[in-house]
Amino acid sequence: RPNCTTEICGDAITDSPNASNVFEECDDGNNVLGDGCRNDCTLEICGDGFVDPQEQCDDGNQIPGDGCRNDCTTETCGDGVLDAPGEQCDDGNSVNGDGCRDNCTTEVCGDGIVDAAESCDDGNQAVGDGCRPDCTIEECGDGTVDANEECDDGNATFGDGCRPNCTIERCGDGVRDQNEL
Repeated sequence: RPNCTTEICGDAITDSPNASNVFEECDDGNNVLGDGCRNDCTLEICGDGFVDPQEQCDDGNQIPGDGCRNDCTTETCGDGVLDAPGEQCDDGNSVNGDGCRDNCTTEVCGDGIVDAAESCDDGNQAVGDGCRPDCTIEECGDGTVDANEECDDGNATFGDGCRPNCTIERCGDGVRDQNEL
């Protein structure tokens, strides 16, 4: 230097290159981390592989879905940011029953998990197994004819053609219905 002082990191003068032939990116003259300039006179930059105080993480790459976002914040389920490929959804809360589960998977009928809007979910599309493909329970008297029912008129009234046990009222079947003599 013209003033005959030694070029060193930490003297508040950015030297390029310094006496050790090292380029200083910054030199703020202090040992405080998190102020933008590290103690070795390099800039605190997101994406350089060093976790600085203002960063939650820094994996040194721009690859999404590896746990650390490109802005050096941690990928976390429930923070309202959809992180791929690990999350199907992220609505920013831990409430189930709103379409997105607290583990950031989408609530879908047929996945084997009973969600708030479902009466059942056996994970298949089979009929006659107690759970319909629309995740409602197959039961006699609900007005829907299921595989194990002859009829289902949605009521428990005798004499209307469909018995309360969802069998058809017919003459000669060994059961005396109200409309038979």
